[in-house]
Amino acid sequence: MANVMAGDAEAAGAIAGMQETYGRPRYEEGQWVRGECYGKKFSGRVLEDFGDGICVEIDGGWLGVKPEHIHEPSPTGLPMDCLLADPTDC
Repeated sequence: MANVMAGDAEAAGAIAGMQETYGRPRYEEGQWVRGECYGKKFSGRVLEDFGDGICVEIDGGWLGVKPEHIHEPSPTGLPMDCLLADPTDC
């Protein structure tokens, strides 16, 4: 038997309505993404989506980029292509 409580359907409907109205984070934690910032390509896993900025874990560190710097999310496990040399540029 599923662990369902009274009101779960209503809560799910409210969440769906809020997501439709306000949107939802573009990227989920752990999602593999790739992109380009100031002519430098990067790829890695999303640590957090702040809405106006995305924190991406790259080999040996992390990178803060704007959502427009990220291309369409890549399939999980795609090898890193290039790393951004100076993350403070973004």
